Amino acid sequence: MRLVAIAALGVAAVVAAVVVTLLVARQSTATPSRAGPLRVENDVAVKGSPARGGCGTTFTFVATGTVSGVGRMMYRWEQSDGRSTPDLSVDIDRTVGSFALHQSWRLEGAQEVRGNMTFRVLSPNPRSAGAALTYSCS
Repeated sequence: MRLVAIAALGVAAVVAAVVVTLLVARQSTATPSRAGPLRVENDVAVKGSPARGGCGTTFTFVATGTVSGVGRMMYRWEQSDGRSTPDLSVDIDRTVGSFALHQSWRLEGAQEVRGNMTFRVLSPNPRSAGAALTYSCS
């Protein structure tokens, strides 16, 4: 009787090991791997809101795009008036397939501006996109 119980436990352990192995194998094939060096794809885009503004308007910009791999993306925001952010970075891990990064530009006072905000990926591979704005305040 004791031998039967030990044999049953052994069979149960083998069955459990097989089930766990199958589940792990299934999960690893169901989840696409993003291993490898980071790459920014060609779909980088910038949207600005609002497109037109009056006195004291804050324009908000969102840069989006897809990535593959793992690593650090270096980027910078550049305004058409010559100002820019310092070089910034974001770490991309294998669970992330895209990014959405925000920046704002506030204009005040009496002036007419037809400007542009540019998002520039510096590394791992250069990409850029921009959005126009129009500001009018008398």
